[in-house]
Amino acid sequence: MSVASERLTAVLRAAQYLSNLTPEQDAWAELAQAISSFFGCEFVLVVQADEGGEPVVVRSLLTREISVAEVLRQARDEIRSVLATGFLGSLVLTVPACALAMLPLPRDRRTAGVAVVGRLNRRDFSREELEILLALGSLFGNVVARLETERELRDHRKSLEVTVDQRTSELAASNRRLLEESAVRRQAEGALEHAHAELQQIFETAGDGVWVLDCDGKILRVNATRARRIGRPAAELVGHLCHEVSPCCECDTQVCPLVRVAEGASRTESEVRRKYPEGDRDELVVSTPLRSKDGALLGVVQVFHDITERKRAERALRQSEAELREADRRKNEFMAMLSHELRNPLAPIRNSLYVLGRAVPGSEQATRANAVINRQVEHLTGLVDDLLDITRISRGKIRLERRRVELNELVRRTVEDHRSLFEENGVALESKLAHEPLFANADPTRLAQVVGNLLGNAAKFAGKGGHAQVRVFTDPETRRPTIVVADSGAGMTKETLAHLFEPFMQGESTLDRSKGGLGLGLALAQELVKLHGGNIRARSDGVGQGAEFVVSLPEDPVEAAPAEMTTTSSTINCRRVLIIEDNMDAADSLREALELDAHQVAVAHDGPTGLALARSFHPEVVLCDVGLPGMNGYDVARAFRADEALKRTFLVAVTGYALSEDLRHATEAGFERHMAKPVSLQSLQELLSSLPDRPQPQP
Repeated sequence: MSVASERLTAVLRAAQYLSNLTPEQDAWAELAQAISSFFGCEFVLVVQADEGGEPVVVRSLLTREISVAEVLRQARDEIRSVLATGFLGSLVLTVPACALAMLPLPRDRRTAGVAVVGRLNRRDFSREELEILLALGSLFGNVVARLETERELRDHRKSLEVTVDQRTSELAASNRRLLEESAVRRQAEGALEHAHAELQQIFETAGDGVWVLDCDGKILRVNATRARRIGRPAAELVGHLCHEVSPCCECDTQVCPLVRVAEGASRTESEVRRKYPEGDRDELVVSTPLRSKDGALLGVVQVFHDITERKRAERALRQSEAELREADRRKNEFMAMLSHELRNPLAPIRNSLYVLGRAVPGSEQATRANAVINRQVEHLTGLVDDLLDITRISRGKIRLERRRVELNELVRRTVEDHRSLFEENGVALESKLAHEPLFANADPTRLAQVVGNLLGNAAKFAGKGGHAQVRVFTDPETRRPTIVVADSGAGMTKETLAHLFEPFMQGESTLDRSKGGLGLGLALAQELVKLHGGNIRARSDGVGQGAEFVVSLPEDPVEAAPAEMTTTSSTINCRRVLIIEDNMDAADSLREALELDAHQVAVAHDGPTGLALARSFHPEVVLCDVGLPGMNGYDVARAFRADEALKRTFLVAVTGYALSEDLRHATEAGFERHMAKPVSLQSLQELLSSLPDRPQPQP
């Protein structure tokens, strides 16, 4: 094989090698190495034109100690020609001494640069070498173009990969944010749904009625409480105007809550009364505007709070206050009447005492004065007894001594006891008793008090020339024993009848006050009849038409025991009596009264003195006041019971404390009897006469 053929073969191998270069390899360095191997070249310069078209060395390869600038200066024109024409050029330089081959480097159908290949010692390039170099240059241009393209593609791919990675990262971050936002949104939606469910439950189960109206008053929503109050299902109410389903007395243009809210009110409250299927109800209606986010009025929310019970309580409170004021007024009037009634007997008593002090004893004047005093004292005693009885009844302290009572006999005796009163007032009294015995299970003393009060009322108001009637019979309808007291007197109005049995009324409101008295007789009669399980009622056809009082008692039970007959002895047994009383007048007057009946009487005005006197006087009976100063009556009784010499003495409590609890306290202290002031001298004499003799220590 010739040298040329071998070189060509080597160049082809080099061309194939260059064609297989990768972008990671330095193509210019490989080209320079190939040229140096095949053509003995010492340097390769890569030249390109700058913006002004001047050659510029952009790469120096295999350069030895040569002046690149000098080479470029001397070959500038030839390089420009190659750049312009794309033809191969050659040049031999003297200084430095070298031969140059200028290979055009084509790219994109133009000469992109020039490869200046230099061989020192001015060894010129043959035509064959130039053609091979031209082929290599053309090939290398394509290789460089390919490598640059691949490099650009690689860089672009890397850039794309970076961009893709960046976008992927951004998308992943965005996706995470979206997932987080989605989770937050789902959580918010869940919380919103929960809150909505809670609000819906509160709305539906609220104890107050609630509905939502639009600006025209049309119902948008209504809760179960409101629908239940109206009496219709909630679904039927939606869409109707509010005043159509629940008329309100305030639904007018002046005060309607819808109008007030539309005019700018932030909240309105009104109390209304409405008719509902269950009845009329009082309601507090609270109206609040419903607005959009921008403040536009959408409608009204109304809450209906039932205040019926509160209103009822307020009315009851007002009524109670009125009743208290009325009771206070009646109390004041009663106190004035009581003062008047207590003072009235004092004037004739004082006048009669004046007469007794100057009249001849036993004379007609003295007798009349004595009679006046007796009557007025009885009147005062009756007033006090009525007051005490009313107090006992109001406190539930009165106790009935029930027994089987024959009503004909009880009424007959009571009529006889009061007949003189009718004769004094000029009133005719007639009694019609039952044809057969008529029994009741009653307290004879209290029942006689009831009949006596009614008889006294009839005698007072029948008027002179009038008449009164008492009837006893069995009511044919109820089969209950009945007592009727009627008179032909002043009669009563309906207003008077309505309050007839109430104590402490105005003087003109009850008949028994218009002619004196405290107005307690009828009230006391009613309470006593109630205690017996009966009732009392009054009838009158009007003023001047008389009046009738009907007492109805329960039937007498079969097992009721007959009353025991009691007898009292009129024999007076002289006793040794000790009076312990701090009121000197009361003590001395009682001593003188007892001494008139031949009793031996000693008086002490306090407890310790009474005890000391008892040890020397050795009384059989002690009449002791309870309200003593210092050592009270209960302490005195305990001291008597603790003293061996005095413990058998009969102790009698004489006091104004006359309630059942006072009797109990007296018994617990050691008293054997209890007598309420003012003490009836007849009752006291009966007590002293009935006492058994008790052996006493000798003085």
